[in-house]
Amino acid sequence: MKYCINCGAQIKDEAKFCPNCGQDQTKEVNDEQPTESFTENETVQQTIVLGKSYFSYFMEKLRRPNANLTGNLTYFGYISLGIYLLLQALLSSMIISRGLSAIDQFLAFIGGYDYSYDPFAFGTSLADGVGFTFFLRILFLYALILVITIGVTYGTERVSLKSPVSFNQTVNQLANFLSGINLFLLLFTFGLFIRLFSPMFCLIVMLLAALFFQSSIIFVVQRNADNKQAKIAPFYIVLLIFILNSIVNWLLMLATIG
Repeated sequence: MKYCINCGAQIKDEAKFCPNCGQDQTKEVNDEQPTESFTENETVQQTIVLGKSYFSYFMEKLRRPNANLTGNLTYFGYISLGIYLLLQALLSSMIISRGLSAIDQFLAFIGGYDYSYDPFAFGTSLADGVGFTFFLRILFLYALILVITIGVTYGTERVSLKSPVSFNQTVNQLANFLSGINLFLLLFTFGLFIRLFSPMFCLIVMLLAALFFQSSIIFVVQRNADNKQAKIAPFYIVLLIFILNSIVNWLLMLATIG
């Protein structure tokens, strides 16, 4: 007779598994397993706490977009910006995919594909090229535009304000209104997915969301100009930001198309 290497129960010499605890007698007991389980459980708990904290931040920004938050909540603006990018890229990809599918159906209806008439020279379905890779390209392009917008806003305020704001403060101020915008984008993305809304209607909503986000720059600059004593009138600060944004984004679009 021998004893189980895990629970110590007496077992037969030829037994490969313990009838009491089920331990494989051919393997050694891993003493580090409880530590790993504890670490994994702690990570799960931290994730849950983070999710609850962001939900509180999300709801507070829905009620009071201009509310000043402190502590770890100040970094949730980056999360809101990331969600905004993902939703914009996803909605754009779905709109383009549905639009090209509609063109496919129209060409098939008039016999364009049946008679080898393809004015766009794609040869196959127009929507075939709209996949995950296309989504990543759209996401990367939107991320560049967003980084440029934040960078231009921050740089302009550094030059035009007597007491410049920090980069973290600029990011969170621009993200103040994103809770409401992200909620609408999520609803219309889901609505387009289940074909509740048309691609054209969702396109209008997406453009309005982008316009509203760009308009938030006006509120941010005006607030900082009042609190930080601007060297020039806030109107010229906003005008300078939009001019620089337009120039840099235009150059980016030319580089992308080229």
